[in-house]
Amino acid sequence: MTAAGGTHLWAGLSARTLMIRRCECCDLLLAPVAVTCSSCGSDHLSRVPSTGLGSMVTWKLADRTGVGADDDALPSMLAVVALDDGPWICSWIEGEIAVRPGRPVRVEFDHLGSDERYPVFHGCQHGTAVRVA
Repeated sequence: MTAAGGTHLWAGLSARTLMIRRCECCDLLLAPVAVTCSSCGSDHLSRVPSTGLGSMVTWKLADRTGVGADDDALPSMLAVVALDDGPWICSWIEGEIAVRPGRPVRVEFDHLGSDERYPVFHGCQHGTAVRVA
């Protein structure tokens, strides 16, 4: 997946770091998918590392069917996470966690393909380190 301008959306994942955007003009931190600053309108954005910690704002439970037609539906949770760095990000929540607003979560990285990874969030105690799956 690429963002506008052909930059790989999850650049930095090979280093196992969630990268967010920073406006070069006003220093506002933005979501990884941002292409312009929501404060000053600049398109001069750089990538900076995030702490990977945040809290759940809202979520939606859904069932995903497995690969085979006879597979049972797998529960999944898509959530909006407010990163401690400031931006909000939409991502999957994995693992069993007590669902409540403000629930602390941390980023982890799951395999998408051969060496590709994508960010997902797991419940945590605030301040715990990022873990790589």
